[in-house]
Amino acid sequence: MICFVPVCTGVHNDGEDMREENYVVVIDPGHGGENLGAEYETFVEKEMTLKLARAMYERLSGFDGIEVYMTRTEDQDLTLKERVEIAEELNLGMGSVVFVDDNPAEREIVSAQLPSVATPNMDVVENYIAIL
Repeated sequence: MICFVPVCTGVHNDGEDMREENYVVVIDPGHGGENLGAEYETFVEKEMTLKLARAMYERLSGFDGIEVYMTRTEDQDLTLKERVEIAEELNLGMGSVVFVDDNPAEREIVSAQLPSVATPNMDVVENYIAIL
């Protein structure tokens, strides 16, 4: 199960086209703190999302023209409001947010609360790359 919010935009909130500037990617590893996410045998979702996010951060940071941020780097839980505030601080429009989760109930909550956020249907792992 993957639950993180990568934010990538080519347009700032103010409508300014920034394609000739740096791209901004915000990686938000889901869960954290007391919110464990799914558990299976020795796997805990909050740990897996943080490991994946750290690897994405390291990989993307190596490219010129990409500014990379993480919403959390430690074991802590963030509210949806805190996540939105981070996007606003970076001057990113909510239309540039993609919420990735294989749980339809979680996608529905985000869609209801933040209708401008993309919530692609993540049906099976094999299709994740094609969908994203």
